[in-house]
Amino acid sequence: VQVAHILTPPPTHAAVLRELLELGIGALVEKPFALSSEEARELAALAAQRQLPLGVNHNHRCHPAFTRLEARLKAGHIGKLKHVQATWSMPLGQLDAGRLDDWMLRAPKNIIFEQGPHPLSQVHALCGRLTGGEAGPLSSIDLAPSQTFHPRFSGALIGEHATAEVSLGFGQDFECSRLVAIGTDGSLEADFIHDTLTCERKSPWLPFFNGFLVSTSRSVGHLASGIQGAVSYLLAAIGLGQRKDSWFASMRASIQGFHQAVREGSKLPVSAEEAAEVLEWCESFTEGLSAEPGRAANSWSEAPLRE
Repeated sequence: VQVAHILTPPPTHAAVLRELLELGIGALVEKPFALSSEEARELAALAAQRQLPLGVNHNHRCHPAFTRLEARLKAGHIGKLKHVQATWSMPLGQLDAGRLDDWMLRAPKNIIFEQGPHPLSQVHALCGRLTGGEAGPLSSIDLAPSQTFHPRFSGALIGEHATAEVSLGFGQDFECSRLVAIGTDGSLEADFIHDTLTCERKSPWLPFFNGFLVSTSRSVGHLASGIQGAVSYLLAAIGLGQRKDSWFASMRASIQGFHQAVREGSKLPVSAEEAAEVLEWCESFTEGLSAEPGRAANSWSEAPLRE
């Protein structure tokens, strides 16, 4: 065995990974990589010391709409990136089902480490390492005695390359996952639910005509994406095409990218050091929050590993 894919519950990631590395086995770890950036860097150092591949499956970095956004940004379509606005407001099946013993619901900070890496890995990819700013919860509810849950967080943060506004919502009724990249010459907006990307650039036209051009361009882009998505889904449903929905495509690209990089000895899609920096973005939202479990003290998700 050369590499393993760690799919165990989040609290066990570090221990399982450490044991694999000690055995000389590299790994692809599901998010969260670890439960602190400090622990993540210790594990990254151990992998480097033993010359073993260590990557993290931040599949939203490989979302088709995000990869298209990155490509257009690198091509200079909106000039120099200055600011990022990221929104993650999604339902939470575990909360709806009343599974209060699920790890992500057991302590206030867990939800950020479980769900936060989805949007924050994208923000990190664009803005670089966190250098400052403020973030924290906006609201709280009591799920049970001594078991608090924060359904909304907000952050105004500073990265190496750009600033960022991040809005996080968990257990929400309406799903919305978007990212806007604002540059010196325009903006790019990715909608990750509908897998669309639109671009608006500086224009020499009068405002009324520029508005017409922008609206028309966005409408055509949304229509083309909608038709392509519907056709791909129908072909896959009747067995005449491969599955191409954005979630599946992002997961496949992330996992395949890791194994291809290991075979070729090239750069991993998300390295251990990059994942540690993503955890720093997560920690900015959880500062001051408790990691102590609430009412559900005997969660199935923290059952001891079998020998």
